[in-house]
Amino acid sequence: MIKLSNYFQSGFSVLSALGLSALLLSTLLLSGCDYSSNSSQKTLLKTQAKAKAELVASEYQVEVTFKAEGETQQLASAELASKLKGFEAWVAEHDFVMTGGAANLSGIYQYNPNEKRKLIAYEALQRFNLTELNFDEYQKVMAGVPKYGPFNLQLINVVASEQDKSKTKRELINKAFSMAKDKAVAMSKAAGLCDVSVSEMSEHVQDHASPRMMKMSMEADSLHSSESKQTITLNLNVSWLANPC
Repeated sequence: MIKLSNYFQSGFSVLSALGLSALLLSTLLLSGCDYSSNSSQKTLLKTQAKAKAELVASEYQVEVTFKAEGETQQLASAELASKLKGFEAWVAEHDFVMTGGAANLSGIYQYNPNEKRKLIAYEALQRFNLTELNFDEYQKVMAGVPKYGPFNLQLINVVASEQDKSKTKRELINKAFSMAKDKAVAMSKAAGLCDVSVSEMSEHVQDHASPRMMKMSMEADSLHSSESKQTITLNLNVSWLANPC
């Protein structure tokens, strides 16, 4: 279910054609006063409105990191490969979409005062990204991967479907415009103005995942029992022209 919460305040912006051409083609008459064609008598009104919605995420993206140590580069690489064998087989068994990330093989040094650093071992590291996970698959990953001994396991992104985002943005535009119009009507009445019509409009859309969902540790009690949400915020700026009544 989509929940909308709205805010507005006065402000200014530049004309933007994104998603608003249909609204700009219509002249919005907000009073019954006579219209004067003399543009020098027109008064400029500026309004701003904000609308926000939360969408249930349809895709989860998880990052998994493995580490292994060894006295030589070969031993470190072999130990890492041993850890990855079971994990990669498990991923293939469940048909998850996985891509390889950063891989690194580096030395581990010991530092003592007044002595040169001493190479004591090697560390091999490999990261993987599991993408296109639905909520059930995401829960399965967070519960199943820890048994293969990863160094780190975290949720890196949640995304709502493009269809849901497109539909919600249209609804937010309509809601924000209605609020901006109400503000313009109130301003024109207070100033004794009539025939209020749209002059310019622009929008700015932000979408982001809920911050609390961006990271997750491997402990079982850290698993979320409810689906994540992506927030979409739309800021709409509208300039109006009005005539003296």
